[in-house]
Amino acid sequence: MSETTLDQTSFVKAVWTGRLERAAAGSAPKLTASLNGLVELDLDVTAAPGRPRCWNVQLRIPEQGLSEGAQLIVIEDSETQDVLYRIPIIAGIAATDDIRAEIAALRAELDQLRAAFRKAERSNKTG
Repeated sequence: MSETTLDQTSFVKAVWTGRLERAAAGSAPKLTASLNGLVELDLDVTAAPGRPRCWNVQLRIPEQGLSEGAQLIVIEDSETQDVLYRIPIIAGIAATDDIRAEIAALRAELDQLRAAFRKAERSNKTG
């Protein structure tokens, strides 16, 4: 398990911003973001001035992430596959206890498990 944390600092005008911190100094982290486990999203990761173990992370939410129903954006460490942050978005009909958000989260986690098993299977075949 990595000693990396990612916390939201703001979410304004469809731009999610967070602060990533690592226990040890090092190079910029490699992050990936996906929408509903299917669509890869662009992340902007920049060094936080004066803080060697911190980076600012920005994600512009695409239009398809702001549509009717429950959407889930997952940000993970590309190297460890650790999920660092989940951004659930529910739009349209008011749904404070909407089970669709839970289903979206479960689907995203299932997709991550599938990817991890496939990666492990590939490494077993080559090694």
